[in-house]
Amino acid sequence: MQSPDGVRQHFSLDVNRVTYVPTRTATTACVDSRHEYPVIGTPGGDIAEFIGGFAVYLNLTGQTLTQELADTVLAAYIKGQFSAKKRFYYHTSDEKLLKVFSTIKAAGLGSPVAFPDQEPSSPVEQEAWLAALSKGENQGCGHMRLMIDNFADYGFTSDALPKAVVKAFFHYWWGTPIEDKVRKTVNYAILQGPLIGKAVAIVGNQGACPTRVPAISSSAGASQLFVYHADAIDTIRKNTMTTWFVNYARKNAPTPLDPTAFYNGVKALQAQHLGATLRLLSPVNNLNIYGVSLTTAN
Repeated sequence: MQSPDGVRQHFSLDVNRVTYVPTRTATTACVDSRHEYPVIGTPGGDIAEFIGGFAVYLNLTGQTLTQELADTVLAAYIKGQFSAKKRFYYHTSDEKLLKVFSTIKAAGLGSPVAFPDQEPSSPVEQEAWLAALSKGENQGCGHMRLMIDNFADYGFTSDALPKAVVKAFFHYWWGTPIEDKVRKTVNYAILQGPLIGKAVAIVGNQGACPTRVPAISSSAGASQLFVYHADAIDTIRKNTMTTWFVNYARKNAPTPLDPTAFYNGVKALQAQHLGATLRLLSPVNNLNIYGVSLTTAN
């Protein structure tokens, strides 16, 4: 477990690598402690943020979840919000991906040793891959794993919604030609090694850069922290995500979205998600939580 001094050392070591990015246009990564490059952290990254928004969207517009609807809305969200400079993030780990490979091999569908960059041509193989990739125990992200396996703690009546979004992600990514520029709008990260974060750091920003947020490396010099940018994530939800879903609903949903109701719904649901993960995810549930404020000057 990291001491306050250890957290200060981590941030002091990383200070020269801090990158300030515009808050409203920032992409997010998971709070996972293995990132060796600066990130804006939120549990699960962009895919988990989308799941929260999509769940509230369905509830407020009275729509029923289908795989086709998940595919359509996620594809529109990525195309409308992300680019080669702002990539949609979803991660797994090398360990969990190897479990997926073992499942495919056990089904008699080959012996994969590397993740395929194109969708399998056989419908049987496609279904086997998607079933394995969307299974809770095969998620390299603990937040996503718990959201699927402990769905009731995350405010869901079943695991259908998070699984549908995971499948929608692969439908979108695999369904795009390798050379297509759309491929560059997605970051399917495969994180390496053990998860050994020693503390949770909630990052705030004060001073001369109120519209920007400091991206932080969660792994630096053999030190690992779980880094959560609470204020920045709230700004993204309130402005960027809410605006997109309200505009999308106006053209595509049976009823329009009230922006205040949508934002409040997302805020409440994501608070429940955060609380569940802090309570259920090891080693996070045994760690100290520290507030870290970075102050900038002109």
